[in-house]
Amino acid sequence: MNQVDIVFVVLVYRNFADLKDLKESIQSNVDCTSKVVVVDAYYDDSTSSTIREYAKNNNYEYLLIENKGYGYGNNIGIKFAMEHFDFQYIVVCNPDTIIKTNISIKQLKRSGSCIAPRIITSRGKNQNPFWPYKSKLIELLMYLGYKHDLISLVYLGVLINKLYRLIFFIANRNSNLPRIYACHGSFLIMSKEIVSKNFKYDDEMFLFFEEAVHAYLMDCKNAPIIYDKNIKVYHKEDGSMSLVNFEEYPYLKQSYMYYYNEYNLNKTKER
Repeated sequence: MNQVDIVFVVLVYRNFADLKDLKESIQSNVDCTSKVVVVDAYYDDSTSSTIREYAKNNNYEYLLIENKGYGYGNNIGIKFAMEHFDFQYIVVCNPDTIIKTNISIKQLKRSGSCIAPRIITSRGKNQNPFWPYKSKLIELLMYLGYKHDLISLVYLGVLINKLYRLIFFIANRNSNLPRIYACHGSFLIMSKEIVSKNFKYDDEMFLFFEEAVHAYLMDCKNAPIIYDKNIKVYHKEDGSMSLVNFEEYPYLKQSYMYYYNEYNLNKTKER
């Protein structure tokens, strides 16, 4: 089993061009040994051939899988990392993310076992914390909004969360490593200790609100998520979910309803 400090699991669907910027940022800003596992969610033969060649040329691990979404793809990447590498931390990240500050093992050990960096979009929005606090009110409002297609209720939940985020930043303006409830899924860091505790994303959730499931799983494992503003990541995508986008709305609704039913109402998922 190969020893490395950090394994990067990068789930790619079509947008292989972003891998170059991510690669350069890892080379420039990761002050320890690392390995990249590229998980290719199949789109077509030509795209997979390009991604496979890029991975080979950069000595990356390459896994070709069926496109079954965020959770499924990252689960396969994490499982591969656990079976082939003796690592200290694993980074689950999108290919369109760029590391902007140095990352070292010493820094990660100081931050904790699950770390949420400061993720800045092209619009200057900070995507962390996704949910600074656990709020049954917000989750209920969003559930009722999606269930009855009352967008105003969903927006109310989003607005309350924005208020909570404002309170969080004011309350923690002098704190370096505050705890949060949920972190953004585009770039997150977990220790081997955490992923060794049977950590597994929900394969049934294709896309959207995977952050809520991750927060639930971390909470079940008594693993606090720490917001480290000193680790900075640039996310090329805006990352905001449009509640009135007619193409996205059905998927947003489906994902959130599944999350709320399985993890709040039925509680059928293993804790």
